[in-house]
Amino acid sequence: MTLQPPAGTRGFGPLSAINWDVSKETDFVRENEERLIRLIQIEQISAAKDIKIIVENEYIDGYVFGPNDFAASMGHIKDMYNPDVQSEIKKAAAVILDSGKTLGVSLSMVKKAEELEYWRDMGCTLFSLGADYGFIREGAKNLLDFCNGSLKR
Repeated sequence: MTLQPPAGTRGFGPLSAINWDVSKETDFVRENEERLIRLIQIEQISAAKDIKIIVENEYIDGYVFGPNDFAASMGHIKDMYNPDVQSEIKKAAAVILDSGKTLGVSLSMVKKAEELEYWRDMGCTLFSLGADYGFIREGAKNLLDFCNGSLKR
């Protein structure tokens, strides 16, 4: 768990975090737990089915849907907007929002504003967008397009 004892099992070695012994360790532990944001990702239909129990964990601040993996767990690979998938996500999202916790979504390369608006309208306030492979692919494609366009005779 991400908390220091006695509430959790996190190791204790905060020398750099306490400004190399300028601050007090006790202040670090108290403030660290106040500043730390703990999120879990919902990527399985089984988690959505148990969401009422899961949101009772007082140490979790928010929940982030991984809709592609979630869809795959329901047998809808690469179909996160399937009506059955979205129905389950919306039911779980309502429980999360009713609990007062943060709701988020993790999406890969987003190219349409409507996609962000869809999730925002569902109640998402945290967005994890993009992925390293997508950024590398897009950068390489842009460079190749530039070179091909520049070298035309």
